[in-house]
Amino acid sequence: MRKRKNPHLLRHKEYLTLLTKSKGQSKRCKCLINAANKGEINSLVEACLNVLQGNAHEKHLQNLKKHRVKVRKVANRSTSLTGKKKTLQSGGFLAALLPVIASAVGGLLGGLKR
Repeated sequence: MRKRKNPHLLRHKEYLTLLTKSKGQSKRCKCLINAANKGEINSLVEACLNVLQGNAHEKHLQNLKKHRVKVRKVANRSTSLTGKKKTLQSGGFLAALLPVIASAVGGLLGGLKR
């Protein structure tokens, strides 16, 4: 039996789409992350794991290189949920991660509708 790729990304595609559409609005992004449940944060964790495995476009990987400590912290299983939320909101990290999320969701859905 074949294992499904990116189950959290598929399950929370509406949340991720909403998050990518609010890229320029920092207050909205913070509210979305603060209100996120465990499954929605796990979808962002899965995007970070994809980055760590190199399953992202080279340009996106270069943009995330300066945030590599934050990527590892979010992807770490021992980091608490509130710690992951705080890390996602810190210093431009989410803005650098959003193109990776958008390309992953777009690839799963066959293209984002705007």
